Amino acid sequence: MRFLLCVFAVAFTSQLALCADPKDKAKPMPNPIDVGWVRLLADPAAFDGKLIDIRGWLSVYLAKEYTAFRLYMSEEALTYQEMTLGLDVDDKSLQQLLPEPREVWQDFNHERVWIRGVFHYKPQTPEEPDSWPGTLDHIQIIKQTKPGSIMWGLPSSAK
Repeated sequence: MRFLLCVFAVAFTSQLALCADPKDKAKPMPNPIDVGWVRLLADPAAFDGKLIDIRGWLSVYLAKEYTAFRLYMSEEALTYQEMTLGLDVDDKSLQQLLPEPREVWQDFNHERVWIRGVFHYKPQTPEEPDSWPGTLDHIQIIKQTKPGSIMWGLPSSAK
């Protein structure tokens, strides 16, 4: 009898999930999802519009006319700038975390970091088969993941 109740509870719960409003899928979750690269790259559409925590290697390019931040799955992907193994990171939301971005961002270049932000899936097209699988914006936290590193962002309980 207990077994049947468990089966019924699982079936009922899964049916409730199927009946959820599809508009809710696009809204960021209040609690971030700690996601690994393999899981993210295997099914990026599942994380579209969701607040995620992800770790990777950051590339920082600062010029007068152009600023670019990219997060890569591995140090090797960073070295070879493998777009399919990386994410484009919104530079405006990252720079809002720091009071003087130009002086500080070079400390993040080619370093392993932890970032919390909203992921946006970008489907590949025949015109761009090797493009970024997505972007991160609304960055809340960026932290170098080496000993003695500094973290900027919210919430303060994560510091």
